[in-house]
Amino acid sequence: MPNPTPESVWTRFLTDSEEAIARSAPREPSARERTGHPERNGRVGDAWDRDDAPAEHPWRHLDARGRIRRLGRILAGAAALAVLLGLFTCLPEEPPGLPTGPEDTSPPRTSSAVVESPSPAPTSLPSADAA
Repeated sequence: MPNPTPESVWTRFLTDSEEAIARSAPREPSARERTGHPERNGRVGDAWDRDDAPAEHPWRHLDARGRIRRLGRILAGAAALAVLLGLFTCLPEEPPGLPTGPEDTSPPRTSSAVVESPSPAPTSLPSADAA
């Protein structure tokens, strides 16, 4: 059998108060302290900061290859947007196979004659007086 817990530990366990336990317990660091970033103007929930993002060079500081590359990205985005808009304009206004009006919602008729079924004769229930 393993070594039982000494009596002094049990005595301290029974006599400790909540305040004594709180004073002796280790403090866990907050999420902000764990990231190592200093306080950022009291903003909460901002995982991404604009100051950390790499800044692109302004147009006037780019060489010829850089300007062509940036212009190509802009033109490619505009072309993709134009293609998407063109595809959406070619779509029909209503999907095929769906009813278009109130006349299409009624079930199809097989014949023009209307046949009424005879109604059953009402049955009388025995009255309590008969018993």
